[in-house]
Amino acid sequence: MNRLASYTANPSLQHTTALKQVLRYLNGTKSHCITYKALPDKVDFFTGYADAAYTNTDEGQSMTGYVFLAGDGAIT
Repeated sequence: MNRLASYTANPSLQHTTALKQVLRYLNGTKSHCITYKALPDKVDFFTGYADAAYTNTDEGQSMTGYVFLAGDGAIT
């Protein structure tokens, strides 16, 4: 959408087609969402997890990842 917004002054047929594809995608993924809710059995509303793999044998590179949750929904 950000890329398409720059063509609003002078859109072409290609831009209109791309916009229709984006709108169809959004319409088809309405049910995919992140739900934030309070969990009565959890004391902490915010939770964080992290993982790291040092020097992967296949590529020789280290990798890391993390996720922070708020009310059972990912925020980062």
